[in-house]
Amino acid sequence: MAQLLKPGTQGEPVKALQTKLKQLGFELESDGHYGPATRAAVEDLQAIFGYDADGVAGEATLKLVEQQAGLGFVASAADAVKRGLEAQGNKSEKGLQGPKLTAILKRGSEGREVRYLQRRLAALGYTVAVDGKFGEGTEQAVRAVQKQFGYDVDGVVGEATDRLLYQQIGYGFRAKA
Repeated sequence: MAQLLKPGTQGEPVKALQTKLKQLGFELESDGHYGPATRAAVEDLQAIFGYDADGVAGEATLKLVEQQAGLGFVASAADAVKRGLEAQGNKSEKGLQGPKLTAILKRGSEGREVRYLQRRLAALGYTVAVDGKFGEGTEQAVRAVQKQFGYDVDGVVGEATDRLLYQQIGYGFRAKA
């Protein structure tokens, strides 16, 4: 059975995981300490591929890391979120679908779901920092996509806007720079 790597774990297995996560495009140090940056990278990778995003690298997550490193996956690539959604097989007549929101996202929201939102906005061609903080830049990107597709422009991500983002990723939409 593979070792369970989680916050607080230290040593060579953590350093090896961090090295692979860096290869996958996540920004963190390979210092052998499973801290907040490692947890965030693991959560983000888990979210992209539809895993329970708990930030713990168990057997399934470690296999995912190895597999995606071998396939040349890069988290910051324009097609990263689309590749993750396609790998999940969540496709319908309405396009790609991803995990449902657990809360409405708006200015002041923070955490993993905001980072995933920011990655999806970046996948659509919007320039946003993937920092997990729903600030002015994220709100402007949300407003732009809402305006582009004739939605009520409020800068808030509820169920309809969330679904729109998934659909447009599936259709290959890219915002004009």
